[in-house]
Amino acid sequence: MSKRRIQLEGALYKKGGRLSQTDWDTVHRNLSDWGAEPLYHNKYPDFFIAGAGSRSKKSQALARGIPVIDEDTLLVAMAQGYFDYSDRFIDEDLTLDQAIAELRSTFDGEPTSESWTTCLELIERCPDEQFEPVFHYISQDVDRWTTPSDHQWSPSADHALLSGVPSSWIHSVPRNELRVCPPIWLYEMTRSPAQYHKKHELIRAISCDEMRLNLSGFKRILERYKEKSVIL
Repeated sequence: MSKRRIQLEGALYKKGGRLSQTDWDTVHRNLSDWGAEPLYHNKYPDFFIAGAGSRSKKSQALARGIPVIDEDTLLVAMAQGYFDYSDRFIDEDLTLDQAIAELRSTFDGEPTSESWTTCLELIERCPDEQFEPVFHYISQDVDRWTTPSDHQWSPSADHALLSGVPSSWIHSVPRNELRVCPPIWLYEMTRSPAQYHKKHELIRAISCDEMRLNLSGFKRILERYKEKSVIL
């Protein structure tokens, strides 16, 4: 599991929604005591505090790879000055046989946007020790995909992997977009080379519409795929 500790000292945060166990004035005072500051301008924070009713802001943060914490985690962080954040939520009970069985049923039918979403979900929750055989199985099958012209790319609006997808994807015939890069992976690929993961090799289509990336971010993504058959 990819886990990192986020210190409150010097951190920038954004918030959304309603709190039930405390109030925002108290939160701002306590976080300020630790050296954290609220971020009001158009810049990515170090973490986002998700209160009740902050679904759209939370989805945007998840899509950009920004750590999202709930109120319970916030209260612990205010008491100790840091919190531990997991980038991935691993299903430690997922065996290789279970993963392959799930994939087999996925690939029995015609390829659809739901098939691709299932692959993304499985990769993200797959324990590290199961990743290589699962990735190999997925790679073999998606390479054989042919896309029927009447399928629509319709990701769930609140799906953590696919939240923030441009509206142009929703109403298009997918073709190569069945292997489109989810926004959260796109943002992973703008970071240091160490952030690149073997899972990114599955991508065959990248859409940067509505993705707030700077020029260096675009360059990193293009450099990663300059020798691959990728549609932008």
